[in-house]
Amino acid sequence: MTSPEEPEEVASLNGDSSAPLNAGLSAAQTRRLLDALSAIQQGDFAVRMRDADTPPRESQGAMAEVVEAVDAVSGQLHALALGISRLARATAVEGRLGAQIETGGASGSGASGSGATEFAEPAGLWRDMNTALNNMSHILATQVRALTSVAAAVSEGDLSQKVTVAAAGEMGELKATFNTMIDQLQLLKNSVGQLMEQVQTLNLPHQQPPGDAG
Repeated sequence: MTSPEEPEEVASLNGDSSAPLNAGLSAAQTRRLLDALSAIQQGDFAVRMRDADTPPRESQGAMAEVVEAVDAVSGQLHALALGISRLARATAVEGRLGAQIETGGASGSGASGSGATEFAEPAGLWRDMNTALNNMSHILATQVRALTSVAAAVSEGDLSQKVTVAAAGEMGELKATFNTMIDQLQLLKNSVGQLMEQVQTLNLPHQQPPGDAG
């Protein structure tokens, strides 16, 4: 039983019953954990439990596991949030289609004061979210570039091309409308060509039959 002067400690996170008593979390450590989780819940993904002022005892046992786990989650969320913001800006503001979210380790506040801590490559759901966003950006860029390429050909009078890129939903409707417009322009071009031929035929000088000259 602990004395009143000593904060009660909780069991180690790894479930090892043989861990020494000081491998648990004190009331102060638990408060640090709750504060960090509360900050993350409120969208502060820059929060880090590890810092240069942490006493040596605060970086041992279960607390070290807690610090590593919380900082890793916070770092991954921070990296994902930054990646989404940069992707949105590149696509919607700067018009740079096809931008990609970096999948390397995220940078955070280092314990040694050197400025950065590298987190592991995204895995599991983190990797899936990165991949989904990058695929979305790539597909959108491919579709828009296909439309742009065909539009450039049409502007130069080439009505033989069509938009063939895979597309669904509203982008699919835009593709179908674009191709229908090309078909209508081709029909118009053919009609104008036939009309011009008829006009030229009517304007040809009538040749007199042989022997009718005066």
